[in-house]
Parts: sequence; structure tokens; C-alpha cells
Amino acid sequence: MNELMARQWLDALAHAWRSQNADAMAALFTDDVTDQADPFKPPVRGKETLRQGFAWWMQDQREIQISIGNVDIVGNRFYAEIDSSWVVASTGQKIQERGLLVCDMQNDRVRSMKEFWKTKKD
Repeated sequence: MNELMARQWLDALAHAWRSQNADAMAALFTDDVTDQADPFKPPVRGKETLRQGFAWWMQDQREIQISIGNVDIVGNRFYAEIDSSWVVASTGQKIQERGLLVCDMQNDRVRSMKEFWKTKKD
């Protein structure tokens, strides 16, 4: 694992998000992936469950913008700063999020992801 590999994975994730392609997003993860987005709830388990969540989450997003900041590597884990924004199509509300992804890689796919986000709504 190196920074180039992590950035390529992140670029693929950003492209799938911008194009609102839940299948392409899910393809970036292992079949047995876990995703912890809320520390007070159990993690999402399995690629299909993650795909369904992506599809639901993106259905009302428009004008999606994503930029990737610093990326740090420790073994097979990367830490990535993400800035994103979108418009909620049904309300016109603008959402801005800054976050950190902590991802454990298995070959070229993520096996475990933890997400930390701060959200600003205009």
C-alpha cells in the first residue's frame, strides 16, 4: 500500500459518487466489508448492504463536489481527508461535509472503513 494506490481508490470512489453509481461504489469494497459511520450504531456489514445504503443516500443529491486532501499511509491502512458538498434536490438545501476516512485495504479493495464527518447545512 502506498499513497498512489490510496489516491487511485479515492478517485474511483469520488467518480462513482459524482456519477451517483452505487454499483461502482460498492465494487470498491470486499464482499465482507464493514463500514462504521455512526459510533453509536453497529457497523454496516457486507457489500450489498453498503450498495443499498449508497443508492438510498445519493438518490436526492445533485451538484456533487468532492476534493481529496491529505492522505497518510500506515501499513495497509490509509487516512484521507475529504471535502464534499451537494444540493438536496427535493429541498434545494446545500450540504457541506468535511471528513476523514480510515480504510483498511485488502489488495485493491477496502475491507473496513470508518467515517468521521462534520456537516454544515446552508
